[in-house]
Amino acid sequence: MNKYIIYSYLTLAIASTGCSKTNTIYSDATKVIGHGGMGIVHDYPMNTFEAIAFALNKGTDGVEIDVQMTADSVLVAYHHERLEEDMKIKGSIFEKSWSKIRNEVYKELIFSDYGLVSLDDIFTHIPEYKDRIFFFDIKTFTSDTTGAYEERLVRQLITVIDKYELTNTIVEVKSEHTGLLFKRQLPEQVVFLYKNFEEAIDSCVKYDFQGITRDIDQLSLDKVERAHSKGLKIACINTHSKERNDNAFQIGVDYNQTDMVNYVLRKTK
Repeated sequence: MNKYIIYSYLTLAIASTGCSKTNTIYSDATKVIGHGGMGIVHDYPMNTFEAIAFALNKGTDGVEIDVQMTADSVLVAYHHERLEEDMKIKGSIFEKSWSKIRNEVYKELIFSDYGLVSLDDIFTHIPEYKDRIFFFDIKTFTSDTTGAYEERLVRQLITVIDKYELTNTIVEVKSEHTGLLFKRQLPEQVVFLYKNFEEAIDSCVKYDFQGITRDIDQLSLDKVERAHSKGLKIACINTHSKERNDNAFQIGVDYNQTDMVNYVLRKTK
């Protein structure tokens, strides 16, 4: 009798342990997008040619690239507002010409072999990947209050998209105004709004934008389903742990801008 009771307890314990594990289905309905290339937890710094090319070569569905513009209208892949965040040089990209910063390298010793890169540099050398998905995160760090800088940046990016025949591009904007600038010049351009979810869902419907980008911690299955019911898609960011990547697939986001490309690709491929 005692043996039976012990056996029963063990069986229940094993069963409850098994039930507590979440079996995440890594569906190909969620596209794998390398954040800045290979993400923040890789040997290549984000937004470098090496990080972007390596992610595409590894088999991601696409990559996210941060886009800023120099004083002489060259589009550069860089995330921070200030160059000194990562580089030896100080200042902001919008106030410098490309010739002044194009040879700048990252200040961290382990990244000192890598430098700033323009979008032209990137797409000139990866033509075989032009059909992949490219998220362009628009960074309008500028002192200009007339709107001229922003309009010029939009024109320059549309020129790059046309020049390199990029067929699957998504621009991420933080304001409706920037999104409308793209729509006016290129009506078929896909626009994702990076904003509070409730505000974003209303604005996307109003302005005919196609999707919303949010931090994974600010998303849920209910929010994803609500967006889908409106014909909108969802992209998530800040998936820099296994749990966050698992969650992205569990709630069914359309695009996971992952910082753990290798982990996700092992699960999906």
